[in-house]
Amino acid sequence: MIQFKKLTYASGQVLRPLFASSGTRICEYSYLTECCWANYLKTQLGEEEGYYFLSYHNKPAPVFRLPLGEDLNRGLDLLDNYLLENKLLLSLTYVPEEVKDSLLSRYPHLESTSFREEDDYIYNATDLAFFQGKNYATQRNHVSRFKRDNPGYQFKIAEKKDIKAIEESYLAFEKEQDVSYNPEREYEALSAFRLIRQIGQEGVLAAYLTDGKKIVAFEIGEIVGDTLIQDVEKATRQVDGSYSLIVQEFASYALTLGVKYINREDDAGDLGLRTSKLRYNPVCLLHKFQMKLNSSVDLIQTLPTLETTRLLLRPLKEKDIHLYGNLSRDEELNKWWGYDYKKDLNGEEANDNYFYKMVQDDFKKRDTYVFGLALKESDELIGEICLYNFTNEGEGEIGVRLFKEKQNQGYAYEGLLKIIDYAYHQLLLSSLYISAFKENLPSLRLIHRLKTAFLEDKDGREYYRICK
Repeated sequence: MIQFKKLTYASGQVLRPLFASSGTRICEYSYLTECCWANYLKTQLGEEEGYYFLSYHNKPAPVFRLPLGEDLNRGLDLLDNYLLENKLLLSLTYVPEEVKDSLLSRYPHLESTSFREEDDYIYNATDLAFFQGKNYATQRNHVSRFKRDNPGYQFKIAEKKDIKAIEESYLAFEKEQDVSYNPEREYEALSAFRLIRQIGQEGVLAAYLTDGKKIVAFEIGEIVGDTLIQDVEKATRQVDGSYSLIVQEFASYALTLGVKYINREDDAGDLGLRTSKLRYNPVCLLHKFQMKLNSSVDLIQTLPTLETTRLLLRPLKEKDIHLYGNLSRDEELNKWWGYDYKKDLNGEEANDNYFYKMVQDDFKKRDTYVFGLALKESDELIGEICLYNFTNEGEGEIGVRLFKEKQNQGYAYEGLLKIIDYAYHQLLLSSLYISAFKENLPSLRLIHRLKTAFLEDKDGREYYRICK
């Protein structure tokens, strides 16, 4: 059973970045700050395999970071199972660009959005360490002015004993800005203080700059692969050049530790901060995506077996192949089904395996979910109910057909009620639609037995939305 637990730093234990699932080094993310605030999700299996899950609960449903572990797909399997068990929708945040396409392949109905203010700024460490070339003339001038005005300056690697002084410096730097209260700034401050208090622990890299007397700038981050992620970067506005010099000194120190790239994170939409980050000439902007599913359709690995008083609604079996082939080729049923398989075969006939394979392929593509309708007593196939035409908005359609000799016995209505409940309460579809040709009076009578809302009359069909 999966449970949420609050992640703590008891005994100095930190979620290490070695669990990062990203394959591209400069795209790996720091989890140091997030671990302070996010919930920590684990299973016995996941913990044994080294998988960790971070989620945020500032919204009605949890929003997850990508699973941390050796195999991203394995981590997603564990996450999918958790979401299905708890009837939650998948919502991912801070998804790196190089993972986006593989996620869209796994989850065909995933919605993806990105925001410029969330893009991370990536720099070459050597560029920031040396400020060479005309593009860094301004930074060199600031550094020279600082060194000239503060000949006794010192750059130091922070230790645990420096925590109090760095906290006091942070408060002083914030007071200089003289900004009005807002929740985002409060959250940023609380996050910064959480991180400052981790100075001296394994995995935390911190340094500060003094003018010879007091702290005028400091930085905190961590190294992931060959990338330094800067989680906190603060400097006073009252000492010219302090910001440029802490950037340069921290980058120079990082070079000695094997760092090639520096991720100075996003600008949060602050135009002043954006201008400043761009002036340091990033080699690229790292796009991060918010991705979510509006139904659980893409999480299902195998169809379940559902039961009613008289029926089993189950995946098709190999023993059904011949009967299902007959059902699919029935000309009278196909007239009302709205799909002519012969068009895909240029008018040729299809064998039984053709239809069975099509069902399997459509399931893998998340296009159509076919439930075989079988009598509970004998497991004899008498028809099918399909969920299909899924949309990114979480909508879907439903269709049913039975062998002629099994019609008018209430089986279709009984099966529909069960699938409708499953679609809304297990697959979490937002809307479910059903339609029938106007001449197909038996199907329209069946629809009118359901709780529906009429939508439109179009192309010879009547369309309805099934109410929850």
